[in-house]
Amino acid sequence: MREVWEETGLKVVSVGLAGVFSGAGFSHTYPNGDQIDVFSVVFLCRAVGGTLGGRDGETLELRYVAPAQLPDSGFLRRYPSALFSFSEHDAPLFVWDEGWLRALGD
Repeated sequence: MREVWEETGLKVVSVGLAGVFSGAGFSHTYPNGDQIDVFSVVFLCRAVGGTLGGRDGETLELRYVAPAQLPDSGFLRRYPSALFSFSEHDAPLFVWDEGWLRALGD
């Protein structure tokens, strides 16, 4: 809740778990060669107050858009498209790739 407020100026309450994401598509290599694997837990939240506007200077632009109008950002496109039409009545998203297990070897 604090992170959402700092980044967006909105006060939110979590109404459910939307999904947990990692693996293929969630790795990044920085220009200096450092590599990271991102582990992302996404919550469905409802705004209960505040005013849309960054509070910490890290946000360049904030606006509401329909899922079909999301920017073609590599970061956003890492997530399944179903995440952007998720409701609190849906089960959390779960994707399994059998290749992950095979990659561990014997």
